[in-house]
Amino acid sequence: MSSNEEKLINEYIVSFKNKDVIVETIISENKTELAIFTKKTRNIVIKDFYVVGNIRYLPIKLSSNLLSTGTLLLRKGIKPYWCKNDLLKEIQGYIYEYVDIPDTYRIIVSYYILLTYVYENYSEIPYLRVIWDYGSWKSRLLKVVSSICYNSILTTWGTSQSALFRTINKVKGTLMLDEADFWYSWTESEIIKLLNNWYQKGFPLMKADWDNFDVNTYQVFWPKIIWWRYEFRDRATESRCLTNIMEKSIREDIPTWLDAWFNEKTEELRDKLIKFRYDNFDKIIVKSDLIEWLEPRLSQIINPILSLVDDTVTEELIIKSVLEKQNEIKDDKKNSIFWWILEYLRNNCMWKNEFNFWDIINSLDDTDWRHNITHRKLWSILKQNKLKTVRKNKWTVLPYIENMKELEKLFTEYWIK
Repeated sequence: MSSNEEKLINEYIVSFKNKDVIVETIISENKTELAIFTKKTRNIVIKDFYVVGNIRYLPIKLSSNLLSTGTLLLRKGIKPYWCKNDLLKEIQGYIYEYVDIPDTYRIIVSYYILLTYVYENYSEIPYLRVIWDYGSWKSRLLKVVSSICYNSILTTWGTSQSALFRTINKVKGTLMLDEADFWYSWTESEIIKLLNNWYQKGFPLMKADWDNFDVNTYQVFWPKIIWWRYEFRDRATESRCLTNIMEKSIREDIPTWLDAWFNEKTEELRDKLIKFRYDNFDKIIVKSDLIEWLEPRLSQIINPILSLVDDTVTEELIIKSVLEKQNEIKDDKKNSIFWWILEYLRNNCMWKNEFNFWDIINSLDDTDWRHNITHRKLWSILKQNKLKTVRKNKWTVLPYIENMKELEKLFTEYWIK
């Protein structure tokens, strides 16, 4: 061994990329190897290691607990496919064969699977989320989707947070979070705060190592698929999800068991999808324009999916589905106490410069909220929505002029004209 080789630092990886190459671990016969795609030449070579500077990248060991337990599914090679649309049809046919979900959502899931293979191109990505109940085949859908997503890690929220962060930071893949029943899912809970930031780049997680007091940083911007029995109580988190509510299927043609053919099919698709990653990683044109008739947040989460869509029929179908979600959000907002407060402010702002708290509370007399609102609760609601209040003598008031800009934004957000 030369002196230069002795100085190399070994690093075991699942994947790696820089401006020159995309490197992926594959399982070849009884060992793991690296499939190295050179962006300039568009060639793929298989090697035991790849050296950059003083670091020798080696494939994750076949004996790794992630591989031996089936927590992490990798490809066994690289297979060609005819075109992206044929690959999509193959994915959609595969999903249809094994699980029953609405046609539109099956299309969204197929594009989301493609998205997981090129997610680094985006600054924000949505979460794919399924709400389920007993007997709705949710485990089957989870197995079907997780088997072909990019470097998918299947786990439950029972996993310790430190193990979860370290694993996704190492694997750089798709997190499949099962049994994620955060019943007390208010904004103040830690998981909700993290989910509200994980969907976009630039928000790494910092954790202290209490043995030596060093601070470690973890990248947690990966695609995430969440299986849960309830909606998020925090609407900000809910708005980041592409959601389907699972129902019991009446189809009789779905196989009861996943046989050897299923395993062969998933291996073939994973091999084709890694080729899709190589072929398309540098060709993604990210949509950034907001869709006029969608809320900015919904437009933001759907744009990554639409960036992969080539035909207007599919694009319109997906947008229609998101519009339905927008209408649900609109209905939820109209059933909130804050909507009624805003409506009162809008209807009376032409002749009032300030609003006494008692006037606002009394405006709720004919609503279901009258007995659920106090002076203190009203103050809290207004503060949460960044509205300024002032104390005058023994009364608290909301001055309109000082809050005008913020109120105009809220009127638009809550569809109050």
